[in-house]
Amino acid sequence: MNIHFGKGCFVNYKCTFLDCAPIELGDGVWIGANVTIATPCHPFLADERLPQEYPDGFHDLEYAKPIRIGDGSWICSSATICGGVAIGKNCIVAAGAVVNRDIPDNCIAAGVPARVLRKLDEQDCMNVWDTYMKNEVPLSQREKSAIQRIKSV
Repeated sequence: MNIHFGKGCFVNYKCTFLDCAPIELGDGVWIGANVTIATPCHPFLADERLPQEYPDGFHDLEYAKPIRIGDGSWICSSATICGGVAIGKNCIVAAGAVVNRDIPDNCIAAGVPARVLRKLDEQDCMNVWDTYMKNEVPLSQREKSAIQRIKSV
């Protein structure tokens, strides 16, 4: 088996792990529903990709590249992680993103193909326990500032 889970990982339902090469999930990695983590790769050129005759018979060629997801990262629902990708520590990959290049530590990445939107920082703090105790919806400092700007317009 080529899948290695760190401590405290969570994998939701209907996920697909194609582990022709190693897949490494660090400690505390969360994997949302319907995520695909796929190490297999195929040649780009049709002449190399499509089945053809080789000395030992007809084959289509495939190779694989490992995937590493760093500690504390969260891969949201329906994201796809392609072979050869390293996702840093404490990253968030948005729902539906297709990650085909490395993501540095502490970043939010989204889109098809995924790109880094920004670094996570102290403005992302939500004080979750305080808002829970007040029965309020947690908002980050960044979200509170945006609401204040809208109200002042």
